Amino acid sequence: MDGPTLAKALGVQYAKEAWNLAAIGRSYEAITDAALTPPERLLLTVLAIEHRHLLEHRNTTSSPKGVDVSWRARKGSGWAAATAAKRLGTHRKGEDEARRGTGLNFVQARRNGHMWLTPAGWAVVHAMEASA
Repeated sequence: MDGPTLAKALGVQYAKEAWNLAAIGRSYEAITDAALTPPERLLLTVLAIEHRHLLEHRNTTSSPKGVDVSWRARKGSGWAAATAAKRLGTHRKGEDEARRGTGLNFVQARRNGHMWLTPAGWAVVHAMEASA
């Protein structure tokens, strides 16, 4: 879209002002898109609960299994792994694992079913718990 058309669509007089408004809109969109979704927040919370449960009640340092995390969240057995694969891990689903991924690096999930929070993930969990 060219400047005059954009200006007319936004209801402003000059193209420069229209481009500035469009840039501001893109910035707001980037901020909004960075927010964690409700399923992502649920996964982080439940994964922390399951990990603490294993430490306190089972006296084990092993990492939680995805099926147990999904069960605790009252979701299907593959829910935790699928939710983590979307953007909570180091790589988003479908990205080349040999290259740096665009994931948030909050959760590590392995193919054997084990998953755990990274230090960044624990920081997010502590921040969510402090704000609640």
